[in-house]
Amino acid sequence: HRLNNEGVDVRNIVNAEQAADGSMTFYVR
Repeated sequence: HRLNNEGVDVRNIVNAEQAADGSMTFYVR
C-alpha cells in the first residue's frame, strides 16, 4: 500500500477495505 500515493491508491484502498472488512477504513478516512 502506497501511503505516499494515497490519492492514486484510493481506488485500490476501496477494494482493500472491503476485503479487510474495515482494516483499511482508516486509510480512506
